[in-house]
Amino acid sequence: MNYEVLHLGLKQQLNSAEDYVLFDEIFGCIKGGAFRSAYIINWICIAESLKNKFYKMSDRDAEIRKKVIGEIERKEQNRHQTDRFLLEKAKEYKIIDQEEFLKLEHMCTLRGIYAHPIGNSPTEDEVITAIKIGVSSVLSKSPLFRHSYINSIVNSIYSERHFIDNELGNLNNFAGNLHLHIHPDVFEYFFSRSFAQLDHIIFQPDFDHFWYRGVCITNHLLKLIMHSSSINTWNLRTLITKYPSASTAIMLDPFIWERLDQEVKDMLIGFALEPLQNTEVVAPSKFNVEQVYNLINSGFITEERYKLKYIEVLTKVPYRVKKDYSIPVELYFHEIIEDLRSHDWYKQNPAIRAISSIHIDKISLLPIDKQVILGRNILQSADGNAKDAKEYIGNINNGQIYSTPHIVRGIIEEAFVNEDGKIRFKTRFLKEALMTLTTVDDEASTEIINEIKDEVRKGESKYSWWISDIDSTVNIIQHVIEMNILTEVQKVRLSELIDVICLLKGEVSSPLIHE
Repeated sequence: MNYEVLHLGLKQQLNSAEDYVLFDEIFGCIKGGAFRSAYIINWICIAESLKNKFYKMSDRDAEIRKKVIGEIERKEQNRHQTDRFLLEKAKEYKIIDQEEFLKLEHMCTLRGIYAHPIGNSPTEDEVITAIKIGVSSVLSKSPLFRHSYINSIVNSIYSERHFIDNELGNLNNFAGNLHLHIHPDVFEYFFSRSFAQLDHIIFQPDFDHFWYRGVCITNHLLKLIMHSSSINTWNLRTLITKYPSASTAIMLDPFIWERLDQEVKDMLIGFALEPLQNTEVVAPSKFNVEQVYNLINSGFITEERYKLKYIEVLTKVPYRVKKDYSIPVELYFHEIIEDLRSHDWYKQNPAIRAISSIHIDKISLLPIDKQVILGRNILQSADGNAKDAKEYIGNINNGQIYSTPHIVRGIIEEAFVNEDGKIRFKTRFLKEALMTLTTVDDEASTEIINEIKDEVRKGESKYSWWISDIDSTVNIIQHVIEMNILTEVQKVRLSELIDVICLLKGEVSSPLIHE
């Protein structure tokens, strides 16, 4: 056998020059026929190489510095062997795989046997095989992990339920360790493997444990890499085209978004808002709708065409879906109002149901004028006999639905004057409208009723026959006062309203005005 050629060929595969001295000694022993010595030095070379790799990794990872280097130094100080500890930790940190671990463990055992003066010695073939195993399993490897490690990690992320706890901080820490341990050359390989796995299961309830984990780890790793280096060499366009669901879930992030070029942004917005299924455009996911809104609201998306596209897509999403989004009601407020104004029960009732299911905290974020408009249109729908609108007002009164003072104002004002300030009394649902005063305090009640009094005093009528509705309107107000469900202040304010209305006919009839 030509040892020179073998020596030089294998030496070229070594990752670190630190291993050259011991590696040269191995072949010095072989050339002298000292196969036992060659086997033992080969093992020492392997163990030293593993130790050096951990030292290099510890410069980037405090956990390795504490748990591995600290233990190695403790063992050495106490004159304990470190060989098997190094092997175990090399397997744990994926420097070697299970098959390599078994081979190296066997070599470690034989090294112990050959190191004793019992006459046993390996054959030339056994030594050469051991050297080749040492080179392929350890000496040729970087202290940063490559493809086999990536495959192992990705498989664990997406298949082993208890591989890691799914607490966000824990997942981010895991991604941080990945960033420290994997070689930059395999970043793109990790993302292609992770995106591929994620794209098949994203947002599927049966896999929520795994897709959440995958999104968090991959998103955070991408942000760490983008923070420290350029991604111009990565083929992000190919990833987005091949794995659109995974791409939008991971890249619609403010930190990532502002570092993407315009073409990539165009692709992401397209796939996020108009995802394709068998070449057909389908409804966007709740996650993507919310993420795009967050980018718009936080000022990261400034392009007007993106904003217009967002609103256009949002109008196509039905109420029953849209109400669960973490987006402001104001974004689809005009749709609700248009349906309430339609005089079509088949549009009004679904709109009311949507309002009923939206948490009052979201509705209260609407501008005041829009809350008033909403209240007006709820009363208008109830007055038109829309079943759900009537139930909605009833549920406000019985406490099943929370409202706002501004919605109550709109409901009550609609019964007396229209949005243009013209008087026309709506008596069909007036009692229920006035009963909503029980949900607001005296101060708000006073403001509401004073506003109506001012409008009525103007005396601008919408219809010529509105005078004929005065008596029935006054009777309903008086009836609500006598129901004893209002505070004394509210009763007085309603009595004042009666007098203002009666003045339209030249009469003052309310005794409570003097109390």
